[in-house]
Amino acid sequence: MKHNLSNILIGLGSVLVLAALALFSYNQKEAAAAEQAAMELLPRLMEQIASNQSAYDEQNPSENAEHLTDPYSTVMNTLSVDGHDYIGYLMIPKLRIEMPIMSQWSMENLRITPCRYTGSVGGDDLVLMGHNYDRGFGQLPQIEVGDEVYFRDVNGFATTYKVVAMDILAATSVEEMVSGEYDMTLFTCTYGGQNRLTVRCEKTV
Repeated sequence: MKHNLSNILIGLGSVLVLAALALFSYNQKEAAAAEQAAMELLPRLMEQIASNQSAYDEQNPSENAEHLTDPYSTVMNTLSVDGHDYIGYLMIPKLRIEMPIMSQWSMENLRITPCRYTGSVGGDDLVLMGHNYDRGFGQLPQIEVGDEVYFRDVNGFATTYKVVAMDILAATSVEEMVSGEYDMTLFTCTYGGQNRLTVRCEKTV
């Protein structure tokens, strides 16, 4: 009897190990696909943004390109690439990250790029979310207070932020996540998905 129970436990253990390996493999493939998608999307998005800048400069030669859009507007313009709308792209020099940001979040969209969860640059309450892929928001734990983060919108307006705090929030702490206390927030799941690693940023003056 004991021998049979031992065999059953060994069998269950083997099944769990195989399931964990399969899940890990799936996650790795999904992360690689997302990285490839972002690498292909970003140059095209940048090209369209540069085109917007050039068109604006031709029509308004006396204006500086940094003022292509109203920095206080709470409406974020979008550009469409491959049927998805983007609000711009995020740059984190410390992590060597440049990533397009999709306008609206969904589980399907998050498999391609990080997304806007809520808020805007002009409203000083922009919240961006992304999966914890190794080449994406999975690197956020390496960020430190004082590091710089940049966001360039689809009209070419560049905003510089500095990391001022890092938190671990419960998945249910939605109000705290979107409170608007910080100019920009980046967040991703911790491993296991129970909590949210949260990076708080303020605009630099």
